[in-house]
Amino acid sequence: MFQTGQGVPQSIKQAIALFDRACREGDAAGCENLAAIAMAQRSPENIRWARETFQRSCADGIQMACSNLASVYLSGNPSTTELDKARSLLVRACDAKEPSGCYNLAELLRTRLREGADAARIVHLFQNACDGNVAMACRRLAESYELGEGVAVDRVKAALAKRRACMLGDQASCEDPASR
Repeated sequence: MFQTGQGVPQSIKQAIALFDRACREGDAAGCENLAAIAMAQRSPENIRWARETFQRSCADGIQMACSNLASVYLSGNPSTTELDKARSLLVRACDAKEPSGCYNLAELLRTRLREGADAARIVHLFQNACDGNVAMACRRLAESYELGEGVAVDRVKAALAKRRACMLGDQASCEDPASR
């Protein structure tokens, strides 16, 4: 609540204090949230700490942490081993119905693992993530329907996906006349 300002004044300091307390008391979700804040600060020490924390939280079954850990592996110029680790983590998160895992897996397949990537599978992953309220997944789904990538061209489905992306906060989709 303090992190986003829902129902209370927004206070990252208060959010950090509460997540830190929860983490020290053994709450894996508290650790995951604290690590996500640390990642946003981008210092090497924070990134190392966040990686270790995401690993523990992922091992404890927090699938969002698995998706975030994959993002750590993908940052910079990842090795083949890091790409494989990231893909494995994202498959795990997506299979467990974590929308961010499905979105990030689709993006990984679309952008980094183009060779042999199944366009229909990518669309399916974007659909799962869009159904889980990931705005960018809805935009990518709309693009797939507009371009006929992995699906037949369907302007109606593209407009519906773009409208949903807009409702979920994707400003670029809101500015597109097709989403109105």
